[in-house]
Amino acid sequence: MQRHSFVYSTDGTRLSVSEAGPPDAPLTIVFAHGLALSQHIWRPQSRHLTRRLAERARLVFYDQRGHGNSEESRSGPAGYSISQFGADLATVIDHTCPAGPVMAVGHSLGGMAILALAHHHHDVAERLTGAALISTAAHSLSAAGIGRALNTPAIPLLEHLAGRAPTITHHAWNLVRAGAGPLLGVPVTRTVCREDCVSIRAVIGILKALRDHDETDAMPALNRMTACLVACGDADPVTPLQHSLALCEHLPNARLLTASHAGHMLPLERPRLINDALAAMAEELISDRLKLLPA
Repeated sequence: MQRHSFVYSTDGTRLSVSEAGPPDAPLTIVFAHGLALSQHIWRPQSRHLTRRLAERARLVFYDQRGHGNSEESRSGPAGYSISQFGADLATVIDHTCPAGPVMAVGHSLGGMAILALAHHHHDVAERLTGAALISTAAHSLSAAGIGRALNTPAIPLLEHLAGRAPTITHHAWNLVRAGAGPLLGVPVTRTVCREDCVSIRAVIGILKALRDHDETDAMPALNRMTACLVACGDADPVTPLQHSLALCEHLPNARLLTASHAGHMLPLERPRLINDALAAMAEELISDRLKLLPA
């Protein structure tokens, strides 16, 4: 049974958190979702890991600021920087798992949050024993795929429209999002859209932040971890495979997992592939942890 609570980030923004599993489990796994989604994206992983790992792991899920049941940024547009998403992740870890090893799992924006945490929050990053970076990038998002739109007038236009007619712009965004579902690799049903509600101000703030996203300085911290997974669909139009290959160049010990004919939504498109990879990583980390405990 999941336990629900709220934590408050560094700027006072309230974040919605869900937990499952014993607080004293040898490993805590924290999941960070992507743009315009919510913690619901991790349902296939939650079901599988709860069955497979049982009492050996605690699972923590949260809604990014401006998404799901979390608040919009209390610090305005500046609160949607990638570094702030890293601070949010650090806050969630500090409040839900003040001690013990942590495995972080991030999809898209969530993966960038992990990178930002590793770059800017060394005290928390030292407790990361594993990380899974799914369909994400460390830098140069605007160089390939749909990310090239970040260099066009589309974002300033969206910001202008949101300022003049926020309600209309929000509804238009939801229509675009639903229509883009198949392009991203998985149909976005009405149920998913309703559960994964997102503020249009959050969308604009994040898209602006992504233009300058560069967290390559996070790599030394990630290289110190026991296990690292980089996963991507080879037909991902949002964060094309070249971004994952670039990550692996900086993370020589990382395992690269490529999903054939898959798009951007790997946790939903290839749940068995992602589930098995995460479970294997978690079991390795749990085994290492148990070896260190007194007999």
